[in-house]
Amino acid sequence: MTKKKLFTTIIGLCLLITINFAYAQKRIVVFGSSVAAGWVTSYQEKWDMQNGYAQRLQRMLTDDEVIINCVPGDNTTLALERMQDDVIAHKPDYCLIGLSMSNEGLGRNDDDEVYESYKNGLQKIISQCRENDIIPVVGLCYPNDAFSEKDYEYIKKMNHDISGWDVLSINFLGALDDGKGHFVEGHTFEGDHPDNRGHEEMMLAIPTEYFTIEGFDIDLQKSSDKNGIVLPGKKNKDGLTFIPEHIIHSFTISASFIPKGSSIIFNIQFQENNLSISVSGANVSVLLNNQNKLSAETALKAEKTRMTVSYNYLNKELNIYSDGDLLTSFPLFSVPLRFSLGQPMDGVKKEMGLNSSISCCTVQL
Repeated sequence: MTKKKLFTTIIGLCLLITINFAYAQKRIVVFGSSVAAGWVTSYQEKWDMQNGYAQRLQRMLTDDEVIINCVPGDNTTLALERMQDDVIAHKPDYCLIGLSMSNEGLGRNDDDEVYESYKNGLQKIISQCRENDIIPVVGLCYPNDAFSEKDYEYIKKMNHDISGWDVLSINFLGALDDGKGHFVEGHTFEGDHPDNRGHEEMMLAIPTEYFTIEGFDIDLQKSSDKNGIVLPGKKNKDGLTFIPEHIIHSFTISASFIPKGSSIIFNIQFQENNLSISVSGANVSVLLNNQNKLSAETALKAEKTRMTVSYNYLNKELNIYSDGDLLTSFPLFSVPLRFSLGQPMDGVKKEMGLNSSISCCTVQL
């Protein structure tokens, strides 16, 4: 069986213990560099920079206020210098952080130094948001046509590390990656920036449900003995069900469980397709429209296992991983409509986690 480590597509797991849902107009600041600024897109006239993913989000969230304060070329150091004026002074409910490791110097300077600079700068921005009662949302590192194979490993490592932080995040890499760290062919304006369609895919990776949170408390220590609160799905005796409010394309969804008994871990309904992933003891079954898609016999380890489904819409590919190792991959080109996970496992207690470009939650049943 082919093995391949998963780094890029797992999105940050947030342990959301207290969440209050209530509608009120929200203020969102998009704080980033050139891609977040819309470079270089066309909406009403050629290259007017009004059709980037942030402008699309602005037009979609008509009941909310979206402020776009992005400066092309900014790295984390330059962004921190304008944090007070361009974010905190606006007193937003949310800050969508849209920076890149390319501007930090990846591919031009020492990779380890760039990595540490970007990580530390991003953590400072997140901390300043929280100190001012602003909920941070991190846009993960995305492709660049100039990235080498080594650069690609660094952005995947950064995204993997961010996935361990207690922060909401957006899978921009999964939306645009050709599998080599470059933009999918035909979706590049020029090497550093996606074209209009690329920005559309970035927009379609943003879970707008993130912006319905009134507030949340994060307590990693107490999470193990509390029932998790689901964002934004509905939890019941049959697990978690999530129906996106807006169309999404690329996504990553993962769940941790103890492989005992029998259970349907994921059931994902696409347009004209249905994907079901179930376990029976340590054995995995993958069905697409009732046809077996698992390429080899698989035995899960006895302790807690994390299974991940990653779908890249532009690449027309769906991948399934177990603890980072690729179980199976097959072509698929469809739009996801409904996600269900965590149906009962014969009474065995399990811990489920959903971290993806569609949602972020922890469920303990």
